[in-house]
Amino acid sequence: MHSSDEVDDKMFPYSSDGDCAQTEGLATTRNDSQVEPSTSETTPLFQDDSRSREYNSATSAMYSLTFFAALGGFLFGYDTGVISGALLPITRLFHLNDLWKEVIVSSTVGAAIFGAVSGGWFNDKFGRKLVLITSSVIFVAGAVLMAVASNKELLMIGRLVVGVAIGYTSTTCPLYVAECAPANIRGKLITIYQMFITLGMCFAAVLDGIFSKDKEDGWRYMLGIGALPGIIMFIGLFFMPESPRYLVQKGKIAEAENVLRKLRGTASVEEELDAIINTCELNASHEKENVFKTIARFLKTSSTRRAVIVGCGLQAIQQLSGINTVMYYSATIISLAGIEDEQTAIWYAAIVAAGNVVFTFFALFVVERAGRRKMTLASLFGIVVSLCLLAGTFVLVKNESPKAVIAYHGDRCSRMNTCYDCIEDVKCGFCYQSPKEGLYNNGSCLSFKSSSLPPMHCNSTLSHWSKNSCPTSYAWLAVVSMILYLAAFAPGMGPMPWAINAEIYPLWARSIGTSFSTSTNWFFNLLVAQTFLDVINLLSRSGAFLFYAGLSVLGLIFVALLLPETKGKSLEDIEELFKGDVIAWRKAKE
Repeated sequence: MHSSDEVDDKMFPYSSDGDCAQTEGLATTRNDSQVEPSTSETTPLFQDDSRSREYNSATSAMYSLTFFAALGGFLFGYDTGVISGALLPITRLFHLNDLWKEVIVSSTVGAAIFGAVSGGWFNDKFGRKLVLITSSVIFVAGAVLMAVASNKELLMIGRLVVGVAIGYTSTTCPLYVAECAPANIRGKLITIYQMFITLGMCFAAVLDGIFSKDKEDGWRYMLGIGALPGIIMFIGLFFMPESPRYLVQKGKIAEAENVLRKLRGTASVEEELDAIINTCELNASHEKENVFKTIARFLKTSSTRRAVIVGCGLQAIQQLSGINTVMYYSATIISLAGIEDEQTAIWYAAIVAAGNVVFTFFALFVVERAGRRKMTLASLFGIVVSLCLLAGTFVLVKNESPKAVIAYHGDRCSRMNTCYDCIEDVKCGFCYQSPKEGLYNNGSCLSFKSSSLPPMHCNSTLSHWSKNSCPTSYAWLAVVSMILYLAAFAPGMGPMPWAINAEIYPLWARSIGTSFSTSTNWFFNLLVAQTFLDVINLLSRSGAFLFYAGLSVLGLIFVALLLPETKGKSLEDIEELFKGDVIAWRKAKE
């Protein structure tokens, strides 16, 4: 074992600012660390060569670190998923129109773009641990702000605040765990973070169902309870170490060695420490390069340009396939499909969220057995089928829609012929009496002034008033369609864009490539969340899901043509894939 002075003075010279210094003498200082200069562009960010020690299992310290970091993923999932159930009572109490509903949902995503873009710089400047601690404080502040909101503007500000924290955690949590984990179990530990995202969404859906009984203040508990995991995360991370790689970058070799000993449960960490030092040295020259010069070189290099087209394309397809219409608006979709009672719609949304957890867990056992390309293609095919089934559900609901037989006024609402036509107009609602022998009596389409009260012609104790749904026997089919959608999405289009983007860029281009692809993901996430209800109003309910199905078909063609198989290939081999034939299916046949 080297002393800290020996490591600092002989093995790894540093520049005056404490960052990795480029040196010519490093390769000859140790015989087992000689590196050809030409490999600097393809050496993995996390060195996984034969010199790196393998550990049979993670220590309790490593699992503790993973748990507290993964709480960031839990809050990511909770704060993006909780709005699905909270949106229904919020809409009723604050009288939100479609634009404001989209703003409340998508403001978090918009703020996450800022967090994701700026998070990389903060990580390099202040360290992974401090960024995560700061994120936990922001999560708590945002949750409290939403819980006490007295108007829609303050609620939107609270959503913006938690969005910034979501952006920080989405870039920092996987990086922190990956840099601390042993190479041979890194994938499993990062997958725990992915699982916590879906658990957060499921937990949010269950709490939505529990608090939906409180028609006035239940939504405050839904949004405010997210502060509790943030507090736990804040306290726990204070006792966690900084990433060993970040410590090496800052010249703190002795501290990095102590962290590795604690996380590995052994004093024999010199090989892994040497690998981290070598990787840091190889990357030093590019770390000193002006960011604009790196971007210019990135775009001029044909292989990285092709890689970023594939990477950004996958992230765009993930969002354009409609995942966040299902997760953000699941309760709204179920309500549109015919579930009139708010609480029932929220509980059905909880079932959908639970399905997301189950299928994500199932994905752990199949993702590494099948290739990335095959999993992505199969996933997109299943997404197209399930979206078409969801569109067909609304066609059936429309065909079964009760007729409007009574007209009270000469306005446009009175001219609607069916319940389905009536509720597609935002200024109209449908009034009907309970069914007798399968028939709905005295149906009428009425205009209304208050979004929370029925018009005077629908105030009978026998009457039912609805602005969003029609009575139907096909509501269950919407739930089944969304569960099938998640069954297709979770093993493929859920994790694959992130996994593939972590593999396809050489070391010098990785931060730029992942920044481009992550920003693309959040941009299209915002676009879909902000326009979903507008798309429904423009294309009809069935037309909207056929539209997303059509985009998924285009995505299927994109993947079939351009995505090569990367399973089982070294980073050097993956880089070569993007230097040859652009058409991926020809490579798949070789």
